[in-house]
Amino acid sequence: FKQVCETMNGKISSIDARSDVASFIKANKSSAFVPPEDTMYEPYGGGPAIKRNTKSGPSGGAGGKKDIQIAKGEPVKDYGLTDADAGLSLEEKQAKLQGQLKDVKDRIKSEIKSKKGLDKLSKFYASDPVAQQKAQREATEQLAKIDKLKGEKKKILSQISELENGGGASNTTAAPEPTAAE
Repeated sequence: FKQVCETMNGKISSIDARSDVASFIKANKSSAFVPPEDTMYEPYGGGPAIKRNTKSGPSGGAGGKKDIQIAKGEPVKDYGLTDADAGLSLEEKQAKLQGQLKDVKDRIKSEIKSKKGLDKLSKFYASDPVAQQKAQREATEQLAKIDKLKGEKKKILSQISELENGGGASNTTAAPEPTAAE
């Protein structure tokens, strides 16, 4: 037993911690950890993409906080018939307006889903006032876009009604759209 203890003490005293650590670092230096690239988060329903920078420290976000960048959606275009459509037949005008109406309804639904996502994001960032204000500002812009789309929908419905009534006054009322608060 005494011989075993002496052998172990001899082996322990021959260990050089500094050279062991240096050799380990040298052997594993080439496989150093590399942080992943930035990722894009796209909420369900085709809402705006959110770029998340997860890097921290001096090379990443300020003070190690996550930076969010909310991508702008496509702007709301003007819908309805224009002077360029004057040469179209009644059926072609109606088909064009019906297609635009479907597009506007789809975009309104998508923008409402996106607004709800931004509202949730705002609540998520309750502990980060800068990110929360950014999300709230985006949600306000989203609400303005929804209102503009609803105005375009009313314009299209009015033009469809005029075509159906032979250019007369509109008797058709639009079904109410779901609101962003629902």
